[in-house]
Amino acid sequence: NFEGMRRRGWSAETIAARDTGNTLAFVAPKHLDSGTPRVVELAFFVFEGWSGASSFAPGFPSIRVRESLGAFRHCVVIAGDVDVEAGEVGGKPVTVVTQNGAFAFEHGEFADHALRIVELQRAYFDDPDQPHMLVSAIGIGSRDPDGFSLGGTGLTHGFALFLPANADFRSEHDEGHQIDWLLAHEMSHHWIGGLVG
Repeated sequence: NFEGMRRRGWSAETIAARDTGNTLAFVAPKHLDSGTPRVVELAFFVFEGWSGASSFAPGFPSIRVRESLGAFRHCVVIAGDVDVEAGEVGGKPVTVVTQNGAFAFEHGEFADHALRIVELQRAYFDDPDQPHMLVSAIGIGSRDPDGFSLGGTGLTHGFALFLPANADFRSEHDEGHQIDWLLAHEMSHHWIGGLVG
């Protein structure tokens, strides 16, 4: 509670991540340097029947990580009626999360595509030692019969995709290639604009 923190003399900055109408906020004291890695422990309250994941570590709803507070500005935390697939690329964990009931493809099919693209790009950039990565896809909007709009964003140790309802890899409109292209594009931001930018 912000008021209680102020009464104790704390000066705090809210680090917020916004998605499709939901906000997750972390409060960090301003006197702490946001670029210095430190141990952070988080525990999330989730409703019964919910699943979830974060881009910091495979565990959920509790995680313990060593990260800078600035890394929390660009993290992914997703919970709700989602399917969570745990995989590995080069012995490193990769978690793939998709929203249940949003797409025409199977959860495992999307995970296979995501894991293959992570594997290919890590090989291309000769960078097999990356930590845990989270790839997520949520459905947005209704399907437009005259087009296919999709998007994504690269984030700390992962990326999030926003796909139209009933997106499918086997569509007559070449949606599968567009989804693969978006997966590869967002993954490339880890190096281009991330580590080398």
